[in-house]
Amino acid sequence: MLLVVSIAIVLFIALVALVIALQPIDRLAKDAGVKFIIAKGDGLKEVVDNLDKEKLIKSTEAFKLYNLLSGKAHLFKPGHYTVSPAWNSVQISKLLIDGPPEISVIIFEGETVKDIDYRLSAAGVINAGELEKYDWQKLAIDYPFLREAGSLEGFVFGDTYRFAPFSDIDIVVREFLDNFKKQALPLFEGEFAANYQSLIIASLIEKEAPFFEDRKIIAGLIYRRMKLGMRLQLDAATVYEKCGERFATCPSQTRRLSRRDLASKGVYNTYLSKGLPPTPIANPGLSAIKAALNPVKTRYIFYISHPRTRKTIFAATLDEHNRNRVKYLR
Repeated sequence: MLLVVSIAIVLFIALVALVIALQPIDRLAKDAGVKFIIAKGDGLKEVVDNLDKEKLIKSTEAFKLYNLLSGKAHLFKPGHYTVSPAWNSVQISKLLIDGPPEISVIIFEGETVKDIDYRLSAAGVINAGELEKYDWQKLAIDYPFLREAGSLEGFVFGDTYRFAPFSDIDIVVREFLDNFKKQALPLFEGEFAANYQSLIIASLIEKEAPFFEDRKIIAGLIYRRMKLGMRLQLDAATVYEKCGERFATCPSQTRRLSRRDLASKGVYNTYLSKGLPPTPIANPGLSAIKAALNPVKTRYIFYISHPRTRKTIFAATLDEHNRNRVKYLR
């Protein structure tokens, strides 16, 4: 009997000690909380070590013991959290098990895959480089419109998305492709293989002009130049290559083209190479896609963009084009 009582006392003391050790490290803390991250692949040890490093728990051993005894040690979800030192270990554990709120990310029309990779990784949706290096070709079975594609560029449809922190890259890419399939694909007629050229043109238009009526005329101008065997001479394609397939994260000074840039060899330099670039140079929105699919035939062969209004100024002859350059650009 004495042994049983002794064991009960020891267990009671241990329980009291555990409860005390699970209390907040700073009950009076009034700050907004500490930014805390659980990276993909982190286990109980890494989580506890990081909580201790950020001074968010009173006892690492108590935190471990509580989660092991409750069977929750393997349920922590990766993501970005805000944790207060005024919370006890039970509250912190519940937060990490419930997981962080979904992250809302806006993908803007005209961004490139590398731009979007940067945006998603900065928001904590994926690790840096996951989208850029993603093996998209394996999805061609489920998304036949990828079969003729040269890259994922052009198919990451601009919209507002909600993702869990550190999402699986397969889930992220499929979300983009499902949205492209839902919103953009119905605009194309017949097999998409014959329409990939239109997607490339849409990406060029997206970066060359902001207004829909101008975009339709530029689409017709591109087709006319191709029919005449002329080089397209589109700055945006050359900038895409010069900036390492980025726009949003490319400094404005780098985006300025010199004569040397226009003479540089590259598959996206439409000043040297005839025809279209091998892939889209950005991810176009519905306006640019509709313009590419509904080109307006005109006599125009040249155009410039007004530096202030961004309105497109067209010309049918080289002399007229040169006069426009002098008038508006100098």
